[in-house]
Amino acid sequence: NDLTCAMLHGVVAKMTKYEREATMDENNNQDWHKIGIHKKIINFGDGKHYPSKGDLLTVHYTGTLKEGNKEFDSSRTRGQPFKFKVGLGDVIKGWDEAALHMSLGERAIINLPSGLAYGSKGAGPDIPPNSDLVFDIQILKINGSKLLNDNDMKDFEQRLLSWKDTKLSKFDKNEKFQTKRMKKHGSREGYAEYLAKEVKTSLQEASQYLRSKNPSVLQTTSVDGTLEAVLYDQQVLQLLDGKTGQRLYSSPLKAEKTVQTPYGSGHLKGVDDGIANVALPYGTGFMPTQSAKTNMNETKVTTTYGDGKATSKDAAGMLTVNLPFGTAYIHEKNVEGEASSVDISSIKQLKFASKTYELLIECDDGVHAFDLVTKSLTKYVSDTSFDEESKEKKRDLSFSDALYWAQPVNNEDLPDV
Repeated sequence: NDLTCAMLHGVVAKMTKYEREATMDENNNQDWHKIGIHKKIINFGDGKHYPSKGDLLTVHYTGTLKEGNKEFDSSRTRGQPFKFKVGLGDVIKGWDEAALHMSLGERAIINLPSGLAYGSKGAGPDIPPNSDLVFDIQILKINGSKLLNDNDMKDFEQRLLSWKDTKLSKFDKNEKFQTKRMKKHGSREGYAEYLAKEVKTSLQEASQYLRSKNPSVLQTTSVDGTLEAVLYDQQVLQLLDGKTGQRLYSSPLKAEKTVQTPYGSGHLKGVDDGIANVALPYGTGFMPTQSAKTNMNETKVTTTYGDGKATSKDAAGMLTVNLPFGTAYIHEKNVEGEASSVDISSIKQLKFASKTYELLIECDDGVHAFDLVTKSLTKYVSDTSFDEESKEKKRDLSFSDALYWAQPVNNEDLPDV
């Protein structure tokens, strides 16, 4: 709310500047395999706020020689964080590249080859020529904005309580102010209750918006170790290079629609004037909304005509529902049940399905599949080639079932990561 923003000003100034839903910045997406950077995360950041070229970073770091593990510099030992503008050459090349892939609050071990450090010249008596270096770096602030720690939260709470007391004091002393508040809240008790609710809401928003400790994360690594998935607070999904730690993809996790068409399965991109825009494996297709349907797998729904089972939904939101007296076509707005949404709010675990190149996400409502090629998230559905007995047994897929029934895809369709 407005109170939270006002009270937090100066502690987390202009944090929303860094909110973005994007894949990697193309200008910062070098191949770390080729340039030799390796990163291992010690503490996860918030997974949302990343620096851009020219941003002022405040960091703590410790630098050691890879050979012999001898420490040559540390801001922690000095007790003074280090500040620099990222991406402008203020620091060694390896720092500029690595920092752009670290979120606010993140702490990681960065291995740099000499070519991205001080090269053949070295640096003074402590860093010999051609030395590979290891840095322990933590992003403390981006342009002065930081994650709240426990002391910040306590200070914020005290400021809120002081604000509440000031308002009540003004209520008692200023007759004009009191008249206005009495009209709105009925009594002093009503006004005090309103202020207490504002304080509680602001504290909740602050604790959710900026974490005082490491965010809640789920991790999994592909069987061959080449790909790692990290899910932050059940919101932001990241794919990392399992060998180097480079961030390959970062975006809020969203449920999107996979539809069946006469031309094969595709990802619904949008609907315009009765025409569905569908991304198919071999290109984009435009077709009537009735031709692009989502398999509802006989989801139980309640309609104005009674209870039934939804078997499919077209791109316009029209459901095909089997009712006791026959088949009806009903818009999803007139249906109660699970037909119109995918619940990803309660996630239990992640696992890669290597054959289908999907990240499987187990939730309370079943298994969802995040397609690593199309970057789309859908409810996992049984393969239509099962016999009726198998379909009945596998109707509610468990996590292991989804892995077992995963069907292979053409390896030529997979991205080179």
